This record gives sequence, structure tokens and C-alpha cells, in this order.
Amino acid sequence: MRILDTLRFAVANLFRHKLRSALTMIGVAIGAGAIVVMLSLAEGLKSELVQVLSSGDNLQTLQVMPMKVEINFNPRKAKQPFRIYKDDDIEKLRAIPGVKAAWPNLQLFPLCERDDKSESTPPNGVSVERAESTPLHAVPIEAVSPYLRESLIAGSWWKGDGPEVVVPLCFLRKRVPDDDTGKVKPKDPTREEAAAAVGTSITLVFSRRDPEVPPSLAVEGPDDKGRRRVRCRISGVYDSKKAGGTERGLWIPLAFGKSLQGLAEAQLAFTDAGPVMLKAGEYSMVFVRANSVGELPRVKERVEALGYPTFTVQEAILMVDKATIVLQAALSCVGGIALLVAFFGIVNTMIMAILERTREIGMLKALGARNRDIRRIFVLEAAGIGLSGALTGALGGWVIGLLTNLIAFKAYFEERGFEQIDLFLTRAWFVSGSVGFGVFVACAAGLLPAIRAARLDPVTALRNE
Repeated sequence: MRILDTLRFAVANLFRHKLRSALTMIGVAIGAGAIVVMLSLAEGLKSELVQVLSSGDNLQTLQVMPMKVEINFNPRKAKQPFRIYKDDDIEKLRAIPGVKAAWPNLQLFPLCERDDKSESTPPNGVSVERAESTPLHAVPIEAVSPYLRESLIAGSWWKGDGPEVVVPLCFLRKRVPDDDTGKVKPKDPTREEAAAAVGTSITLVFSRRDPEVPPSLAVEGPDDKGRRRVRCRISGVYDSKKAGGTERGLWIPLAFGKSLQGLAEAQLAFTDAGPVMLKAGEYSMVFVRANSVGELPRVKERVEALGYPTFTVQEAILMVDKATIVLQAALSCVGGIALLVAFFGIVNTMIMAILERTREIGMLKALGARNRDIRRIFVLEAAGIGLSGALTGALGGWVIGLLTNLIAFKAYFEERGFEQIDLFLTRAWFVSGSVGFGVFVACAAGLLPAIRAARLDPVTALRNE
């Protein structure tokens, strides 16, 4: 028999029992679709994470860590001592050739009050009375990333080390009643309102019981609840949507942040021996920014030559790549299980076809069909089930990813200022690979029934009722 004849026989047999063929195809489609969806999810998460890591000046910034970060996990490696850094260490790092800036990881979490007594909504989206601690980032002016500078819509970044703060636009939200429902909802300010807020004051509220108040800092309190307040001037307003939607904290000069460190709750550093409370002037990590991306490797070598353990974005991306491979393999097993179930479904379908078409097989052999022709017919039938099912499932998985991205963006990310987010990112080889794997599984499932059909004795087959 010619190949074209065997192909025609295989296609005709598939349409002979449409329901049974369709149900078997659905099993293959579920497996192939699950593989595409799972691989796309892992790839999307990796892509978004790498994009965040690579944004701004991160590619020319390294972190001086409290201990060496191992890219390859080694459980037998001896535990390393946990280092705590002080201002002397930062001065040494600033003096290294090629270093543009060095600053500690200093984040404070006070409550914030607007001095106009309005119910402003902090970045976490709740009123001051129920507010969680608002992130307050203390950095030198040269450490402010370009995308943050470009997102400024009113005022300017600070020009000195005094009590100034740059706030996100969402910090200036006011609660107003909705015209339709009457419920109070936060309302974004206009650019004019943002410009009018520049020069006004906000109050940082601290509740530490044993504060260390520097003499140069103007502090009000304590009040009857033991809270102390520090006023600072709004020097600028930035739009977190233009900053990528990830930055919603308040930004202050590093020197001002250091003066507030004794008022804020002590930062925790988690060591092998347990959590350690950092004192004023102590830091668990330091950032070092090189003059350019190309100079970062040389700066890294000089920093490590002084005995400081470092970690760069490039190393973080490498760790993300390795973790993604493991995640994709684990998630693909879900689709693999579905294809395994489909494997036995195809075997069952092919065996049923042999039992139903025993006389037909005998007649084909009597007319001169060889064993390999019979095998080819049944293998092509199985391949047809695998191809149609896998192609449908792979395309369906791709569509599911697109719809999920759209729904997630509209329902969550858009109102929080994020640009288009691809939680599911489908590569072309995900679709082609899942289709190819589905066809392979189908052919493997149809091979044993095909061999069994080819071995039938034509005389015995013709006598079959």
C-alpha cells in the first residue's frame, strides 16, 4: 500500500467513531494545554522578576551582604559569620576607585500624618488611624534611580540633608464620597493639587519606648501614648505609575534618616543564631554603585579584596534562571501526568478499533497489504489523535494565558499603576514542544496495538464475526 492510501484509511477510521476519537483527543489536549500553561507561568514570573532586577541603576549596583551568598546550594558548607556594618565600613567602600556612591540599607517604618488634618491615604491605601507602617527610604541624592527622577511630577528632590521628603502621588489621596454609592473612596489628586502640596509638612510618628534622640533633631512629644513626632517638608511628589508601579514609599535624605534611626523601632537582622536587634549606626547591608555598568566587575573585585562579601544583579538573575528550570520541570509534571492518562486512553481506543475491525484487517491482508502497512495505518491513527489533541490543547493553553494576563491586569495591576504584566509568557517552543511531545506519546501508545493488528492471521481474521 502506498503511504497516501494508509493515510486515507487512518483518517477515515478516525471519523468512523467521532465521539470516541474526540474524547481521546480531549485527554491529549488537557495534557498538552497543561504543559503550555505551566511553562508559561514559570517563564512569565521569571521575565517579570528579571525585568524588575534589571531596572534603573541595578545593573551597576552591587550589594555588600552580611554573608556570602552561594549561587549553588551546598548544605555541607560550613556556616559563615554574620557581619554587621557601620559608618566606617561605608566610608571605606566610598573610597574605592570607580565607586559612585555607597549607602546603607536604611528603611524606617513610621506612621505618617498630613498636617492639613485631612484623611489622606498613605501608600498602603488606608487612613492614618488604621495605617500600617509606611516605608521610609533613606538614601543619598546620588542613589536616586533615573526612573524615580523621571517620575517626579511636582517640586524637586532634596538639595541638602535637612528634614525633607519626596512622597508618592498616592500619599496625597483624599477620601471622598462616591456619587453613585455614597461610600467613601480614595481619590487621586490632580497635578495642581500635587504641586500645591509641595512646601507643606507631614509628621512622622514614632512609638519606640526607649528612643535615642539626637540633640540636633527637633522632636515633639512624647504624648500621652508615648508617641514622638518629627515634622518634615514635602519637597517633591512622584507618580508611582511612572516609576513602574513598584515604588510607593517615601524618600528622605540619608543624613536625616540616620538621625531618625534612634527614634524608629530597631531593625532586625536574621542570623543563624536568631534575630539580632541593630543599634543606631548599624546596618545589615550596604549598596555600592559603580560609575558605569562596565566598571562594576572591577569594583566588585576591589570590594571583595577588602574582605566584604558581595552580590550583584547578574548573580541574582543566574539564580532566577536555575530556579526557573526546576520550577518548569516540576510544573510540567502536571501536564505529563495528564498525558500519561491520555496514553492509556489511546491504547484502549486502538485495541477497541482492532477488535471491531478484525475482518477488515483480514480482508486488507488478503488483498495484499503487508504487516508494515497495517502497522502504519494504526500508528497514523494514533498520531492523528495526538496531533489534533495536542495542537488544540497547546493553542488553548496559549489563549488561557492571554486571557489570564488581561483579567489580572484589569482586576488588580492597572489600578495600582503597573504597566502591562505578563504573568503567563508563552514562548513558541512551548507550543511546538508540547505538540511534538503529544504526538510522540500518541505514537508510542498506538505502537503496541499496531503490532498486534499486524500479527493477525488473515484466514482467522476473515472468519471473525
